[in-house]
Amino acid sequence: MADLPEGNGLYSSERAPQWYMLTVRHHHEKRVRDRLEAKGIECFLPTVARLAQWGDRKKKISAPLFPGCCFVRFKWKDRLDVLADPGVPYDGAHKPLPISDEEIAVLRQLIEGGIVLEPCEWTTEGTQVTIAKGPLAGLQGLLVQDGQYHRFIIQVPILSQALAMPIEASDVSLMKQS
Repeated sequence: MADLPEGNGLYSSERAPQWYMLTVRHHHEKRVRDRLEAKGIECFLPTVARLAQWGDRKKKISAPLFPGCCFVRFKWKDRLDVLADPGVPYDGAHKPLPISDEEIAVLRQLIEGGIVLEPCEWTTEGTQVTIAKGPLAGLQGLLVQDGQYHRFIIQVPILSQALAMPIEASDVSLMKQS
């Protein structure tokens, strides 16, 4: 794997385990997670409950929040164990991308808190706010008015995606401009 330099800090063999966003084949997210966890590799696959319909029936399923990706924590020197998985396309265009522990912690907090999240379009419109109370206190994002309701938008830069959740305007405070 000579195409990824190992000495630049982000991909260093000597570093402690680091979180990476891993691109996986469509509909293979759970299988990749299960196989990597069986190898002892820490994975995080954020999922949400969705209603799926097959012909004459509907069923609630657990679907990946970010289709086509899984978050994996490993030492860069151990990357071959991860990249060798048949659900991981490694063709040079799908390199594991480093992601900070803080970003993973926010995603975990949202998922484990049972917050109703829905993917939404990336936007820069809205008011910069901080959640002032509740289990997500301190989380920063955008407040957008959607008709008579408000939505809190959390942006995930590494994925160029955003997540929205309903919120009361009284639960947020304006961010201080520096």
